[in-house]
Amino acid sequence: MLTALDKTFPDPLQFGFVPEHGAIPALYTLKECINVFMKSKSKLYVGFLDNEKAFDKIWHDGLFLKLKEIGVTGKLWNILFMSYKSASAHVQYNGLTSDNFSISQGVGQGRVLSSWLFSLYINDLILQLISTNCGIRIGYLNIPAILLADDTTLLSASPKGLQGLLDCVQTYACKWNKYNGTKVVSWLLIIKQMLTLSLEIQK
Repeated sequence: MLTALDKTFPDPLQFGFVPEHGAIPALYTLKECINVFMKSKSKLYVGFLDNEKAFDKIWHDGLFLKLKEIGVTGKLWNILFMSYKSASAHVQYNGLTSDNFSISQGVGQGRVLSSWLFSLYINDLILQLISTNCGIRIGYLNIPAILLADDTTLLSASPKGLQGLLDCVQTYACKWNKYNGTKVVSWLLIIKQMLTLSLEIQK
């Protein structure tokens, strides 16, 4: 399946579900972005987005359209399509069992392909955020956001730019049924001291 993908997946701004990436590299990237703005005594505007029940709310029709767009077709596409379109479940509680009901959305947490499918589903959001040119620029890098799986941090040098990124997310959310618009938090970071991190990882 991976051979069907082009070089835009996964985007380097996605730190989740990627070997040798994760929370610590994402945190250091954010820290360095803040430090760059501190050195230039500039303001940095940050938005934190809540992707509520990210795996459970993936729209199946949208997912299978995106699979076709990256070149996953034929028997492989049909197998994936039928495995989700024919999925059903029931609930057991206190000795009682409900009737079966169809599962019309979501990829199921813990499944082998779930993280890969989720990353694919939101990858084009990163590309759209980059295309707005509303993110911060550090050298030749255009950094509108840092993603750690379903956690998204938007970065801009101005309120207008941050609003442009939020508008992009809203448009994406309306089209692809993602993100909870009632839980968006925006911050203006004014930090007067360089940030250093001392991290410990519990084994």
